[in-house]
Amino acid sequence: MVCTDPLVALHALLGCVHADGTKVSAAILEEKDMAKLKKLTISELKPGMLLLTTDEGRKREKGAACMSPLFKEDGTFDQNRACDAVLLRKADDGLHVCYIELKSDSPSGYEGQFVSTYCFMRYLKALSENLCGCPLNIVRERYVVFHTDSS
Repeated sequence: MVCTDPLVALHALLGCVHADGTKVSAAILEEKDMAKLKKLTISELKPGMLLLTTDEGRKREKGAACMSPLFKEDGTFDQNRACDAVLLRKADDGLHVCYIELKSDSPSGYEGQFVSTYCFMRYLKALSENLCGCPLNIVRERYVVFHTDSS
């Protein structure tokens, strides 16, 4: 089966789709730990937009969180880290990707999360093209850190 819509292909491949702009106009990202920044509302979602909760999606019932069960669980490299969310928007020129991280006070330690999620998106690109027959043409990428003000 060949797919012509990259967002349809991503829906078919992923279990971490948190919100689809064809069904909802807003979504809430929540931190469940002791973070000061507890929630962020993403509003004005529209058709052609998907919000992925990559950090939540990698959590398992048993064992450490991981991007793939094929990866080692140790922390030698950042292969199992993920940013909190990825917002995808279909545009005329291709797919726009926004990597989102929520941090409290003085943000740090997010670089590895962004790099690992960037690599994961390249993996999805290959899966979509080779398994679904649908190219993911990523033309724009942005990295955003939302954080509280320590003062």
